[in-house]
Amino acid sequence: MLSSYKAQLSKLSDFSPLSAYYYGDNLVYTAQQLWPDSVDQKELTSLWQKQRQSKSPPELISDSYIYTQNNISTLLKEINEADSKDKYVTVGRIRNVLLDTQKHLRDDVPVEEILRIMEQQKLQGTTISPQIRQQMDLKLQALINRYYQLENKN
Repeated sequence: MLSSYKAQLSKLSDFSPLSAYYYGDNLVYTAQQLWPDSVDQKELTSLWQKQRQSKSPPELISDSYIYTQNNISTLLKEINEADSKDKYVTVGRIRNVLLDTQKHLRDDVPVEEILRIMEQQKLQGTTISPQIRQQMDLKLQALINRYYQLENKN
């Protein structure tokens, strides 16, 4: 019996993070084939679509990486141009770009940072806060749902 469990666990590690979505799609597809005119089937299909859409609100999809890259690239370009013309970029300009970038990063915490916070709480022997856990769950669900949508666009 345990060898069967071992085989099943081994297979689980090979599953795509999208497996639950594919499974849900197959359930809906089967229901549509078996009961094409059923009101219950249409409600089920609608419910599945709403569940998928609710897992990926746009505000959970981060653009902080590209935003930060663009700000840094723009600032470096200004500095290089000023340097080549024996001019300067003011400290005020540099500070404004850095403050804007820092604010954007603070407002949009990436999954990796949430994971680091969770690890830190574990190492300190404290329980991971429900807010941090919920934030992580929401971000991961949004990312997986976006990945699913990209994989299934025609």
